[in-house]
Amino acid sequence: MSATQSKSYASVFAPVATSSNATVENFATDSNDNQKGNTGIPPMPEMYYKVITKGSRVVLHEIADRTENYKLLNNPDYEKHLKCMLGERNLTVYYGFLNQSQSDDINKQVVGKGGCYLYKTTADQGTLFIWHNRTTKQYEFWSLQRSNLIKSMDSIRYRMHKISCNMNGKFANSPVAPQTKQE
Repeated sequence: MSATQSKSYASVFAPVATSSNATVENFATDSNDNQKGNTGIPPMPEMYYKVITKGSRVVLHEIADRTENYKLLNNPDYEKHLKCMLGERNLTVYYGFLNQSQSDDINKQVVGKGGCYLYKTTADQGTLFIWHNRTTKQYEFWSLQRSNLIKSMDSIRYRMHKISCNMNGKFANSPVAPQTKQE
């Protein structure tokens, strides 16, 4: 599809630091695959993701940096798993990011208490790691498979969209629609 056609595209292209051996790809996705059945949620526009490949040891350092040398993980077994998988082998890792919502309330619900929804998405989609970077105001994703990276990004993006629609009352017949008080 060309840029002149009528379908709208959201863009998440932003400056990303890359090493000299990193590869950058742009990947278009139709995130409405996450919507199962008629949920009453308005469809999301297609989106282009910026996907970058990095070496596993670089990624291990990035994750250590984000988590204050793994202290914020609160999971020594997962720390060992990451160090073994990424530090002892030279693997290609896919990296992507999404800009966070402008609403702090939406971001809190996307992340969940103690990061429970990010943990769940990581496990469900087979991603290495998802991090909400409050400094850059982005959700960051690392995965050994590009398809899992895209699924994770779609899942978080869909969650932001669903919560936003719920907060704005855009789907009244949905089971998660706001309840109104009857007088």
